Amino acid sequence: MEQENLAQTKVYTQNKTEAKTYAVESHTALTVDWTDYTKPVENQGYCGSCWAFAGNTVLEGTEYLKKGGDRPYYSQQHPVDCSPDTYPYYNFGCNGGDSLRQYQWHVAEGVVTADEYPYTSGDSGNTGSC
Repeated sequence: MEQENLAQTKVYTQNKTEAKTYAVESHTALTVDWTDYTKPVENQGYCGSCWAFAGNTVLEGTEYLKKGGDRPYYSQQHPVDCSPDTYPYYNFGCNGGDSLRQYQWHVAEGVVTADEYPYTSGDSGNTGSC
């Protein structure tokens, strides 16, 4: 490894009090083509549902990496309509939400494919009902 290809990376312990520094090749992370693991950019339209799009992209990519096969496509409309605005999820449909809490909701409630529950809020800017 040549010196100009090295970068310093700090890795912290779980309590973040100690750090070890590692020398890694700086070009290593740039060699991953993530387009194979994510779907193309989508348009959320007039609905503030970026949290549903982001959360689904993480779920779909993770499942694809773990299982291979066909890439899953989950419904953005399902969490927009059905993930509640109450504790512990606090997702508000087209008025915003949180992708981590969407993930937690999916774990509890399950996922629905985009074919089963297509995205419609982008045209109207309105949240539907579950």
